[in-house]
Amino acid sequence: MTDGERISSSELLRRYEAGERNFQRVILQETNLQGANLWGIILWEANLWGTDLRNANLQKADLRGAILEKADLRGANFSDVNLTDARLIEANLSSSNFTRANLCGVRLVRANLQSADFSGAKLSKAELIQSNLIGTKFLGTELSEAGLTAVTAIAADFEKAILTGACLEDWHITDRTNLDGVTCEYVYLRNQQEERRPHTGNFAPGEFTKLFQLSLETVDLIFREGVNWKAAAYSFNNTQVLNKDTPLAIQTIENKGDGTVVIRVQAPPNTDKEKIHSDFWQGYEFGQKAIESQYQARLEDKDKEINRLFLLLNQFSKVPKLMADSKKQYNFYREVGSVENQGHIVGSGSNNTINNAVGEVKGNYNIHNYAPEKQTLAEAAAEIQKLLKQLEQTNPTATEAQQIEHINDETTPKFKRRVVGALQATGEAAIDEFILENKYLKVAKSAIKGWLKPE
Repeated sequence: MTDGERISSSELLRRYEAGERNFQRVILQETNLQGANLWGIILWEANLWGTDLRNANLQKADLRGAILEKADLRGANFSDVNLTDARLIEANLSSSNFTRANLCGVRLVRANLQSADFSGAKLSKAELIQSNLIGTKFLGTELSEAGLTAVTAIAADFEKAILTGACLEDWHITDRTNLDGVTCEYVYLRNQQEERRPHTGNFAPGEFTKLFQLSLETVDLIFREGVNWKAAAYSFNNTQVLNKDTPLAIQTIENKGDGTVVIRVQAPPNTDKEKIHSDFWQGYEFGQKAIESQYQARLEDKDKEINRLFLLLNQFSKVPKLMADSKKQYNFYREVGSVENQGHIVGSGSNNTINNAVGEVKGNYNIHNYAPEKQTLAEAAAEIQKLLKQLEQTNPTATEAQQIEHINDETTPKFKRRVVGALQATGEAAIDEFILENKYLKVAKSAIKGWLKPE
């Protein structure tokens, strides 16, 4: 076997069935080995990134240092396997069998171990950070110096497990988490072996279990990417309503750094904490979506206001031309409201009419530059967008042809003549200046261009 050889799953199976067992350092990325029988295979330092191994049998296999990131191992048999120093980051091990397996130093960060069986396995110095351990079995498992930071261990079974030197920072357990008979001389409550408990000496037999029963009176809500406080407040109130017979109170809020925040909610010992946990996160997700929806609505309102301002800016861009065409002398340093300031300019181009009640117009005055043709087109664009939005509500799957038909049906001949007249005065290129949302622009242009064609 050549180190680093890339082979297909079918080639691997063919050679395995022919009696070959040594496939060390083989590259099998994202291949399908679902249900394969690979008993005793040697895949030492093999690259199995993203490989499908569901329900496969790898009992007694050698996978030391193997890469199994994002691999799917659901229901697979890895009993008695050697996975020392292997990488299973974000892998799915749900309902798999790892009894008596050697996983010392393995990296199981953000992995799904739900309902998996690690009874009698060796996981010393393993990293299970942020992993899902709901219902996972660790009966008699060696977990000394393991990293259990921020794991969700609801209903996990640690009976007779060895947890000496493990890091339990922000682990989430409930009254259904079994800690009976745990062997533990000391633990750390922070990474990098910080916050040792007990501070000196060791736990007496059974003392660890008794101590950590206190943590079962809280529901730990762990936010790893910061907190949306509005959504959190909404969800906490909603959770209280859904569990009105259960007194809930926020006990502590801790900023762990790197965006991680832990909110501990105090609850009675016999509370269904899994339900509280689930109710909160459902409400939090809903609250985030509602807030995001409001934010998007405000963005749309902001875009409309910006479009309106652009329209005004477009109109006032012709002010210098107005002033030049009027052939009048203006004094912009006079106070507003003086006799010399009382005048108006109405219209655009060389057709300006100067209305001045008293004498020659000088100083600051009000300029009304309506640009009639452009104003007509702007109003037309707004009306067409309004019609398309109405159609979107009643028929969201309408085709472009149906959208154009709807515009034609809902606009009067007089309206169409006004738009055509404005385009003839400004040029067909003025269509491109329409201030419309992108998704309506193409249909609006097609409809108006259709009005330009002689009947």
